[in-house]
Amino acid sequence: MRPSLVLCAVLGVACAQSAPPPAPVSDPIAYVDTRLGSGGFGYGAGNCFPGAQVPDGMALVGPDTTGKYARIDFLHFDGYWDGDDTIQGFSQIHLSGTGGSDFGVLSVMPLVSFDPTKRTVEADQQRFSKATEVATPGYYAATLADGIRAELTATNHVAVHRYAFPKGTTRPVLLFDLTHQTGDESVTGAKVQLDAAERRFEGSLTTTGGMSGGYTLYFAGETNEPWTATVWNGQTAPAAGTEVGGAGASFALLLDDAAGAPVELALGLSFVSPAGAAANLAAEEPAVDFDGTKAKAIAAWRARLSSVIAYGGSETDRKMLYSALHHVFVMPETASDAGGAFAYQGHSGQASGFELVSSLSLWDTYRTVNPLYDLVAPDLARDVTLSLDAMDELAGSYPKWPLATSDSGSMVGQSADVVIAEAVLRGVHGVDAEGVYQRLRRAADLDAAPPPEGQVACQDELSDYAVLGYVPACGGRDGTVSVTLEYAQDDFALANLARALGHADDAAKLLARSHGYRKLYDPATGFLRAREKDGSLAPGDVDSKTGAFDPTSWDNYVEADAWQSLWGAPHDAEGTAALLGGKAAAVAKLEQFFELAKQEEAQIDAEIQADPGDVLLQNLPRGYFWAGNEPDIHTPYLFALLGRPDLTEKWLPWIRDTYYRPTPDGLPGNDDGGTMSAWWVFSALGFYPLAGSDTFVVGTPLFPRIDLAVPGGKFVIEAPNVSAKNVYVESVTLDGKALAKPTFEENAIHAGGTLHFDLGPEPSTWGQ
Repeated sequence: MRPSLVLCAVLGVACAQSAPPPAPVSDPIAYVDTRLGSGGFGYGAGNCFPGAQVPDGMALVGPDTTGKYARIDFLHFDGYWDGDDTIQGFSQIHLSGTGGSDFGVLSVMPLVSFDPTKRTVEADQQRFSKATEVATPGYYAATLADGIRAELTATNHVAVHRYAFPKGTTRPVLLFDLTHQTGDESVTGAKVQLDAAERRFEGSLTTTGGMSGGYTLYFAGETNEPWTATVWNGQTAPAAGTEVGGAGASFALLLDDAAGAPVELALGLSFVSPAGAAANLAAEEPAVDFDGTKAKAIAAWRARLSSVIAYGGSETDRKMLYSALHHVFVMPETASDAGGAFAYQGHSGQASGFELVSSLSLWDTYRTVNPLYDLVAPDLARDVTLSLDAMDELAGSYPKWPLATSDSGSMVGQSADVVIAEAVLRGVHGVDAEGVYQRLRRAADLDAAPPPEGQVACQDELSDYAVLGYVPACGGRDGTVSVTLEYAQDDFALANLARALGHADDAAKLLARSHGYRKLYDPATGFLRAREKDGSLAPGDVDSKTGAFDPTSWDNYVEADAWQSLWGAPHDAEGTAALLGGKAAAVAKLEQFFELAKQEEAQIDAEIQADPGDVLLQNLPRGYFWAGNEPDIHTPYLFALLGRPDLTEKWLPWIRDTYYRPTPDGLPGNDDGGTMSAWWVFSALGFYPLAGSDTFVVGTPLFPRIDLAVPGGKFVIEAPNVSAKNVYVESVTLDGKALAKPTFEENAIHAGGTLHFDLGPEPSTWGQ
């Protein structure tokens, strides 16, 4: 007994016992289930990859599944859906959390015997038991119905498989289906050369791709067990051989495995060349060693996830935190070879001092994922920034959504502007800031000359925006409100970068351009609406029956409606407020936005109770706050920017509790390269990035303490009295100094320090 308690006992009085300090998470891996977000339905499908990978590696090796909904695209963009019960094969590269189809090629299926009439993984698919599945960072395993235990792990460029066949199997088989893909794309040609004496093979396949528009994947394989090969293509029957090519080319390895030892397979991958695939295999898996590779993969994940160490918190919250943090580092994916060579838009390049990464869903990730890299993974933030700049140097333009070896061109705006500018502003080293600024400035068409008066024409979107301040709805364009808002966000980021580099005139011009969206405001309805080049309202966004304006219509918006788009300029919160009649009026309308969202969720819940079998009900787009898509995910923090942080603190717990949980259906929509997961991570930390700047907006933390590994050491976020009721901020100190406003800059974090929250059960006037 402590001396103080002895004294209390002697005096006969009650003594308060302070609770022990919360314990830190000792191993983040223990709290990650990579299947989080791999379920859901419709717009609520997370499409998260559950297989094996090292952080941001090229090899994402995992199962492609099917079940009662067959291979319907919107459930299988990453190849896997948690509700499926059948595995069609294990392919080597995948996307994660995206709303588009691609990858899922070079599929392997283990078989207890070879049936020459079944030449595809689909023909040889097998059911599996979910109870046998293990899905953790760097490792995936499942047992197939015929008793084969399949295990997967990876290095950066190498997918490593291990298959244990049931006792009594006399001639196990590995079927390589070079025609397999996860979506509507098709493999147009493939070839392979096999050397049984060396237990090695090399080949390639070319696909039309989905989002990517097509690519060639080169591979080099090796096994730990001897085999003989059977090959075929669309014109030939299976037969012994050492090479095959052409449409429908595939092969099988018939294994000499009388002893029944597990078969291990390593597949080196490259987007560049056959030599690159072989070199990647030699560099990263010189001898096939599943257990050793698995241990290294798990260690790599442990190191990456340990950049965020939580203390205390519930078991559910710890699972959510580390599973979400895992998602953040699945994409982007390495696209350069181990030696630095890469291919992009038909050009060859060489990455020196960085890894070129692709699979960059920029329109999504600039909002949450990339700022999180800037904060806790500056090495990856540097790789992303240098990769985008290298792509511009090769192709003459920055990509919108680079995938494999090209730009998919998906989504709107020039989101690379925000990602690059913010990386520099937030202190990422190793970037030629002036050089990238000049290239971004060129891409922004900052020197665009206005056309002769009266001759404003429907040119390209950016030129029209530069002249008018908004993108007009001419020439059959759609979504012009959203396009305008994205260009405004891009200009805000470039303005901040220009100012930081001493280009004051550019900064002023860019900042002024970033306010052009205000011209879209329609005072008659109170929303931003599309306009023609002469300033008149564009058609659309009305109710088809009444003809009245419909603020929940997607007409003239991109993946959003007028309610969600009204708040689409967080960089100009005061400007938005001025349009709405002042801050008080803006806060009132923003509260209405969330109250309507709460009513909408209650209505959906009631409909689900009435018809539990209607899986689409809970997974349709929302008309008001929509946690499942990017355009409005920042909106709870707008309250703080408008002087009402207490309302930010009110709504954040509701969003977390309503839309997130550590289960396969636990994300509100497509994770979009980790964007939704990163939103949750920032929500748990207690602050949120203002995109295109070095500013964070204060929210309300979820854990009593979180330590962040930052360049200067450790940054501590502490809220010792946090609880389900204590969510309102009473005071905040940053390194012991009172924080009077609900914002602070990233440079306050980089050197390390402490952000301390005092929380209570009732709203306070702090930050107002």
